Amino acid sequence: MTDIKNQPTSELLNTFIWGELPKNLSEIRKELEDRGVNITGLVMEVNQVIRKYEKVAKQ
Repeated sequence: MTDIKNQPTSELLNTFIWGELPKNLSEIRKELEDRGVNITGLVMEVNQVIRKYEKVAKQ
């Protein structure tokens, strides 16, 4: 992975949410937080979407 400070926020978010767990996940999280991304809120929103689709899948 290249220097995370030079990667666009969208790429970092994509890696953080969907990518395979990189060894530097905590480094990526800190960089996103430094850029003003609310990680806790983001995780809560992702979990809400997952629960919504799990309910739909069970129907």
